[in-house]
Amino acid sequence: GRYVREERVGGYVELAYPFSRHDRVETQLSLRHADIDRQFEGQRLEGWLATALLSYTHDSSLWILTGPLEGRRYSFGVSQTVDYTSSRRLNTTLFGDLRQYLRLSRRSSLAMRYAARHSVGRLPEYFSLGGSWTLRGYPWMSLWGSKMVLVNEELRFPLVDRLMVRFPFGDIDFSSFRGAAFIDAGNAWSDTFGSWRGSFGGGARLGLGGVFVFRLDAARRTDFRSVGNHTHWDFFFGWDF
Repeated sequence: GRYVREERVGGYVELAYPFSRHDRVETQLSLRHADIDRQFEGQRLEGWLATALLSYTHDSSLWILTGPLEGRRYSFGVSQTVDYTSSRRLNTTLFGDLRQYLRLSRRSSLAMRYAARHSVGRLPEYFSLGGSWTLRGYPWMSLWGSKMVLVNEELRFPLVDRLMVRFPFGDIDFSSFRGAAFIDAGNAWSDTFGSWRGSFGGGARLGLGGVFVFRLDAARRTDFRSVGNHTHWDFFFGWDF
């Protein structure tokens, strides 16, 4: 029931300076003509918007076919958007994302992610949670607001090393079947935090090369006081976080 319609056309320039193999600083300047209609707030804005962003990123992760297995990744920064036509500041956004991967054995690891975003101003940015890549067990983009916090804890382990399916016309050989057991917690809000939303469950990943990683998760929702009675399934494709 909360709809935001935005049409934009423009461009951006991005520069990155690497301090080392694993560390870099990035800056981005964008200029776009936007027509924003936030129907649930009764807000409407049309004009030229300019956004400046500055961030610092570290990435020393070691990947396998389905995603990171060892190392650390983090990024934090700030952005600011102004209405170029009236020279009024629209919002300032702070963001941070830390991901740690602890190798437990040659092919198993514990993955942890801690992320937060906060936008303030006359027209703040909105962030969403829900779906396979954020808060599993909740519908895609079902939680959203100008503030967001997310915690993911996931155990990754081998499930099936090789699966071969034989047909009269030939064989199909699948590899890199991996399993996951996870617990997620987070929320997205604008006014008051409310309460933590959470889920837990397990899933399987099948890496076929490149971005073709098929993900299937089964999750039960929880508010950390009780557990829901229904199992929610998430199917998606893409690497693990």
